[in-house]
Amino acid sequence: MRHLLLRLGTAAFALCGAAASWSQQLTLEHSDALRCLTPAADARGVPEYPFLEFKTGKAGRVTVELGFSAPDARPTVKVLSKDGGDAFVDAVETHVKAWRVPCHDRSERPARLTFEFVFKREDGKVYQTESSDTEAQRTMLKCVKHLEAAPFPAYPPRAMREMIQGRVVAELRFEDPDRPPGIKLHGRPDAVRAFGGAISEWVDGLRMPCHSDESVKATYVFVYRFEGDAFGFKPGVTFLQLFGLMRIEDRRRMPPDTTAMSCPFDARLLYRQPGLPNEAWQLGLPEPARRPFFDWLKTVQFDVPARTLDVIYGDSVEFQVPCIKITPNPNPGATL
Repeated sequence: MRHLLLRLGTAAFALCGAAASWSQQLTLEHSDALRCLTPAADARGVPEYPFLEFKTGKAGRVTVELGFSAPDARPTVKVLSKDGGDAFVDAVETHVKAWRVPCHDRSERPARLTFEFVFKREDGKVYQTESSDTEAQRTMLKCVKHLEAAPFPAYPPRAMREMIQGRVVAELRFEDPDRPPGIKLHGRPDAVRAFGGAISEWVDGLRMPCHSDESVKATYVFVYRFEGDAFGFKPGVTFLQLFGLMRIEDRRRMPPDTTAMSCPFDARLLYRQPGLPNEAWQLGLPEPARRPFFDWLKTVQFDVPARTLDVIYGDSVEFQVPCIKITPNPNPGATL
């Protein structure tokens, strides 16, 4: 297996010097409320399909914003959109009334989360689409600015002299319009040591002037590299190659049947483990039945040498997920 991993590692990853180049990308991060929401995602279930609508083959879609004001408080439910009638809304309200956010700090700021539930006529099943934070948080993210209008942190001279390259993820929390965000750095140790000081100094100049009453978590992915170099996932890597590089325990946890997920389908993975969950997206038209696959993809880690992890950390890769149906195999090291 180690020989297989090394051979596939050469195929899946690439590390290709001169002037320095660096960039970053700011994205909204899921809130603490979404991470600690109970019941857990795998125990949350779905609303009951209304009986009359089920028997008559009627479909529905309901999007709600839930507001949590205390760790033991039932959520308030604001219907953002509905399609199919009030029976579907009633089913959703009944389903979410037992949900709680135990990590709420009892502040005056409610935790707000948005969910969409899809009642599909074709198979009579109910799906919850990818849960998200509120539109207000996404809007506030757009007003982030730097006091000195500095577009990037500095490339540390020592790192440049020693030709150190890498990616660092800065996890930020905006709590006030007039103060810099809190910061926590993630990444491979050498990269954090080389670039962390410059990143922290730059982040100290960030402000969110339109901040209101919601805590906003976001991440910056800072990329430091030399012009002419390319490092990260190699274009054209397949899902089966990536699957072979994952830890055995992660391969065992993969949803065993993608044939019910309108396969094949395209996906994108941003690798951030182990410090942060991976980001994973469906490309093209979303299919609610794929949610267990993408939930799993956010948790996987690669079992590859440290130098390869340095190369791929914070990078994204696109691939096609084929139609797969895994049958039980007594060999614990078996792959697809």
